[in-house]
Amino acid sequence: MVDFPASPYRVPYDGSFRVAKAPTLAETDGDDDDKEALRAAVSRISDLQGRLYAHNRLAVLLIFQAMDAAGKDSTIRAVLSGVELLAAQSLPGELEPERLWAERYESIRDHERHLARSGLVILKFWLNVSLEEQTRRLLRRIDDPKRNYKFESRDVTEQAHWADYMASYELALRQTSTPWAPWYAIPADDKPKMRRLVAEHIAETLESLHLPYPELPRRSRDELDELRRTLKARLKG
Repeated sequence: MVDFPASPYRVPYDGSFRVAKAPTLAETDGDDDDKEALRAAVSRISDLQGRLYAHNRLAVLLIFQAMDAAGKDSTIRAVLSGVELLAAQSLPGELEPERLWAERYESIRDHERHLARSGLVILKFWLNVSLEEQTRRLLRRIDDPKRNYKFESRDVTEQAHWADYMASYELALRQTSTPWAPWYAIPADDKPKMRRLVAEHIAETLESLHLPYPELPRRSRDELDELRRTLKARLKG
């Protein structure tokens, strides 16, 4: 299984995660340019995805979960802009009665462990947006005619259940963050920094796989040399 790199945002595996202690705003790194750092991370992911494809024995599953307006769709587009073959799955955010989930956590852990043993690298991101920032973003959807289509009245109604949502997220992340399929609680109040953090976590995980481009055996290299001579002869002829 993957030895996932250390991260201050990785949800611990011991059930001690607390939403109230998880930051919604990441610390800034001086004058670092988040957009430039994102471009660099996306470039790393693109190269690493090529190596992943060349080895043809591993796959990557990215799972995103968050409250509405946290930036799931835009983050997926930004982070995977240079990638073709990594699979990304965005899960719905509706609140379900806890009794419906109580019997699922063990099945989720077991299923993800089976997938990991089969060569699937699983990364799960919870984009942690604050109630205040979500409110500001919903207001922008109302105030900006170009964003009106994104607004749903249900989002305002659901804010009344914010504490219930946070309790459900906390329990789900505590129950299903494992060494083979970790959750990362990524601060989401600053979108550029959030996208950068997600991209860097993906890049660092792929780098931890240590996948150089595979070297062909001697017989295959000799065959390529012969085919090269054949192709060059056709150009001359």
